[in-house]
Amino acid sequence: MISALTLVLTTDCNLSCEYCYAASGRRSNMNWATLRAALDLGLSHGRPGVKLVFSGGEPLLRFSMIERAAAHVRETAPAGRRPRFVLLTNGTLLDENKIRFLKQNRFEVQLSFDGLSEAQDVRGVGTFDRLDGLLTALSQRHRGFFRRRVKVSMTVTPGTVASMADSVEYFLGKGVERLALAPSLTDCSEWRPSREFEMRRQFARVSRASLAHYRRTGKIPVLMLRGRDDGGNPLGLRFAWVPGLSMSMCGIVRCENLAVDVGGEVSACVTLVGSYRRPRSALLRGAVKAARLGNVRSRSLGKRLTARRGRAAGGALSALSARLGWTEIFLAKEDKRSSYRRCRDCRYFSFCLVCPVSIAHAKGGRDPRRIPDFGCAFNFEAARQWEAFRRRACSLP
Repeated sequence: MISALTLVLTTDCNLSCEYCYAASGRRSNMNWATLRAALDLGLSHGRPGVKLVFSGGEPLLRFSMIERAAAHVRETAPAGRRPRFVLLTNGTLLDENKIRFLKQNRFEVQLSFDGLSEAQDVRGVGTFDRLDGLLTALSQRHRGFFRRRVKVSMTVTPGTVASMADSVEYFLGKGVERLALAPSLTDCSEWRPSREFEMRRQFARVSRASLAHYRRTGKIPVLMLRGRDDGGNPLGLRFAWVPGLSMSMCGIVRCENLAVDVGGEVSACVTLVGSYRRPRSALLRGAVKAARLGNVRSRSLGKRLTARRGRAAGGALSALSARLGWTEIFLAKEDKRSSYRRCRDCRYFSFCLVCPVSIAHAKGGRDPRRIPDFGCAFNFEAARQWEAFRRRACSLP
């Protein structure tokens, strides 16, 4: 069943992030009929705690639609269902009125904020002061909401690696309790393998700052260092590749995290919705086409999703798997490689979370097995520091 359903309310945005995978230049909005059908799909085919994720563009440009959607879910959610609301936002339009609404309706907020001004300016020139003030207001006037329901999402690009550790230390100082770091998915061809030491040094500083924070507070805000909440390995005990085992790059073929585009087209992944882009590479065009599942207002879509839970599931999933496999970027992780190493030879093979869509975004990329060097370096050092951090943290009294 659906674990999360992302609703692309608009392709419009008040910022123009250089690295945004949704920066198509088009402006279109989801109408109420489509949004209602998408919400009903999530309620009827989602898990009891399905996440309904409001995204864009910048979804707060359609705040009235978010209010209407929350009211509709409250009125129509079946007994025993407790859907969770999630808002993905750049935060520049958040004010006291919107924050009160989000608190009252128990929203989780993922705030896209890349750190100090030299990093944040890549997202939006001059927006650092606005978001710095927002974090201060949240921590002072909405402390419980800030601690439990706000996550800061920090995107790292080749140009902002040098400020990564300083930015993490800034967020720790602001009292952020959930901080996600992720590499950019779009073209990162400016990265050079020779800069691996720089990445290693930044991650080592992130680990040291996090360890000092853990000593003081007992908390681990940087999510990639946290592992599971019980402190275990987030991806099981296996790290290295097991000969004879073939692994997919991600869980897209399970159709558990779907997205509904502004026009109602359902995709197996939010990064591949059609309105976001005019695909420039054959790999990206193939991936976007393969991920399409049908229109949310089509009766046959619900039947196909229902069939996944019955004996007919094999046909539906096999067809999707075959389409995704045709692009080659999603399957056979062991056959992928970067300039640094072959994936099957990497000790962090199972730990690594390189997004396959980044392969399709690579500049001039034609090889579906070629991992971008930036994503490889980022994930390798993240895994190395997770391992070192856990060892050091466990040795503390």
